[in-house]
Amino acid sequence: MSNRAAEVCAGIGGEAFNVRDIRRTVETMLAGLGISKDTRAQLLSHGISGVQAAHYDQHTYTDEKRAALVAWEATLDAIRQAERTPSNVVRLG
Repeated sequence: MSNRAAEVCAGIGGEAFNVRDIRRTVETMLAGLGISKDTRAQLLSHGISGVQAAHYDQHTYTDEKRAALVAWEATLDAIRQAERTPSNVVRLG
């Protein structure tokens, strides 16, 4: 995947990045959205580790993960919309 990312960057003349950069960016932006560290770990890592998680916490975190992904989708949509709006256009209302 990192090789493909490098090919895409070279093709568009962009700055090179790797998969770790994407993961780091997503983690940072989710934290900025107020998503808890535990929920981010459920989404981006291998879950939560330790005795409590391994033996006692059987919760699937489905609702928390869904809410985080909905918030992430809204953020990406807002970024995409901002990129589509010419800089000389002012939105009214």
